[in-house]
Amino acid sequence: MKRWLKLLKIYPLKDFVTLVFATAVDAIFSKIPKQTFTIKNTFDALVARNADFVWHQTEVMVTLNKVKFYLRTQGSDFRVFNQIVLDGGMTRAIEMLRSLNIDKPKVMDCGSNIGLCTLLLKSAFPDADIIAIEPDTKNFNQLKKNVQTNGFENVKLVNAGVWYEASSLAVRSDFGDGSDWAVALEKSPNESLNTVPVRTPEQIAVEHNWDRIDYLKIDIEGSEFSLLERVENWRAIFNTVKLISIEPHAEAGDVIALIDILNRSGFSLQLYQELIIGIRK
Repeated sequence: MKRWLKLLKIYPLKDFVTLVFATAVDAIFSKIPKQTFTIKNTFDALVARNADFVWHQTEVMVTLNKVKFYLRTQGSDFRVFNQIVLDGGMTRAIEMLRSLNIDKPKVMDCGSNIGLCTLLLKSAFPDADIIAIEPDTKNFNQLKKNVQTNGFENVKLVNAGVWYEASSLAVRSDFGDGSDWAVALEKSPNESLNTVPVRTPEQIAVEHNWDRIDYLKIDIEGSEFSLLERVENWRAIFNTVKLISIEPHAEAGDVIALIDILNRSGFSLQLYQELIIGIRK
């Protein structure tokens, strides 16, 4: 109180009232979870785009451009939706895949999360064959729900991780910001940790009778470095890839070394938002 009385003596009454009001507003807003602002800003953008949305207790179903997206209200779903869908995170990759003029492209989505990239790709390429791979069980269930809600066919769902060899890896919940979109895998001697099965892209392709991957999308929270550094373990299928996109996580490895591997493998590279995109022609 003494502090406010002192300020009252310094400031004109009008400015003092403005200061008190601004301080009160700041105090109120500081107690509102950031997730509330994320959801509110997303809804503002959806209204501007004439999207439909329906609130279902702990999740929201958004319909945009005839595609339905189920987003959980807790966690990172709204942030990844903003990045991938509203901010056009997949736009350039879709344009480049279309430029290849591939009939019924085969797409492997490594680190599918809740399936937003898979949904956009299937919407853009209805005849595509897609394998969507996600290690986290909760994310995988949401991925499954999103694919089934849209009635998409020829989308295979794999609840596993992607690695340079077949194994089981521990699930890390402290990678990045620790949200649902930051599920990472690592080797660990601690047998008490939750583990998930992991396989190479080539092993997964063989399991589904694929002899090629036209577009390989990799967003695997740091494991991209180990995967590409040991590409010889799955070189046969890697050599068939015509388009690749990687979201590198610099805190987990050497991005320059990753770029060098892609350059030496014949990819012409470009940066788009958070992605490194490479194309072979």
